[in-house]
Amino acid sequence: MTHGAKVTSRSDTGLREIALVTQMRAGTHYLCLALRLALEATIYRPNREQRYVLMEDDYVLRGLHADSQTRLPEPNPNLKIYFNHYYHPQRHTLPGVPRINLIGYPFDSFYSDGVLYSKSAYDVGPSGPRAHEYVFRAGSKEWNFLEEYIGENAKWLEELKEGDEDIIIRYEDLFLDFDGCVRRLSEFVGGFANPVPPPIKNSKRMYWTDDYASALDRPALTSLWQRFEPGIRRFYPEKVEALLGAL
Repeated sequence: MTHGAKVTSRSDTGLREIALVTQMRAGTHYLCLALRLALEATIYRPNREQRYVLMEDDYVLRGLHADSQTRLPEPNPNLKIYFNHYYHPQRHTLPGVPRINLIGYPFDSFYSDGVLYSKSAYDVGPSGPRAHEYVFRAGSKEWNFLEEYIGENAKWLEELKEGDEDIIIRYEDLFLDFDGCVRRLSEFVGGFANPVPPPIKNSKRMYWTDDYASALDRPALTSLWQRFEPGIRRFYPEKVEALLGAL
């Protein structure tokens, strides 16, 4: 584990920069909000032209549960956070910038994406509980759309490293050890200006229930395990026994 890093600073301008790289459907908007509040930072997101554009506050807030809506402070233009998902090419354009990597349990990330891509319109907001009893099936239209991202995600998890300029936070640890995660993040960026609000837990995610049978068909479960076994054993060893029992 890293114990602190110097946020990149351009001494002639006072500009400080941080990269935030996240897994899909694993607390991205929550952590953007947390850093926006705690650091009073200005946040940028990637666009289709492989550049960064300002992430407006309403964009951050519309990706959150209603209970997480809050008034945001004036952003500091000299403290910039560049958000990317693991598949965005822009994440390779920030050499030397301290990096926060937010990972999540892959089965939940892609199940949640399956829920959203099965709908007529994609929504960045929380997928919420499985009220409609959706099953993520291998070979479905959403599976076929997401399959390339599954491979990229698995590779990203295998290649992730932690050091003085890179920190890895598990989304689930924000519930298991919220104070510890906040402390690690604060130390990494050099301190927070404001408190970090806790995230809202979806207790029906597979990480918490070990209920794979009702969420995934067997070919999907088997394929995801084959892709993510190295990452699961590395980052989620406590889930291996239940997974092997479900296969």
